[in-house]
Amino acid sequence: MYYYEIQDVNGVIIKQPTTPYNTGDDAANAAKDELATMYVPNYPVEVKIYDGPPDDLYRYCSSTHYMDAEMVRQHALKRIEEANRQEFIDILAKAQIESNSLSKQFSLGYMTPLDYARHQDMVWAAALFDIESKG
Repeated sequence: MYYYEIQDVNGVIIKQPTTPYNTGDDAANAAKDELATMYVPNYPVEVKIYDGPPDDLYRYCSSTHYMDAEMVRQHALKRIEEANRQEFIDILAKAQIESNSLSKQFSLGYMTPLDYARHQDMVWAAALFDIESKG
C-alpha cells in the first residue's frame, strides 16, 4: 500500500493522510487532486509517496513529485476534462430520456408513485454504475 505526504517549500508538512492507495500512481494522483482543492500559500510543493503509513518508522519514500501552481492547475483541468468526457455525457443523456419517459407515464396515470420512484431510482443507479465503471 502507498501513502502520500505534501510538504511546502520550507519542509512543513501540509497534509499527511492515512488513506492507503494500491499503487504509487494512485497515491500521487490523490495528492494532486487534494492540492487542486487546497489553498497553498507557498509553491512549489513536494508530494512524497511512501510505502507505509505515516506512523511507520521504517517506511520508504519511493518517489517525489515537485509541483508548482501551474502544474496543479493543469492537473485539475485534466481531471475535469476526464470527468466531462463525451461518453459520460451520452450516458446521462440516455438516462434523462428514460427518466422523461417515466415521468410522462406517471403523469398519465400509468404508474403508481411507488413504481415511478423505483423505476427512476433504477434508471439513475444504472447511469451512476456505468459512469463509475468507466471512470
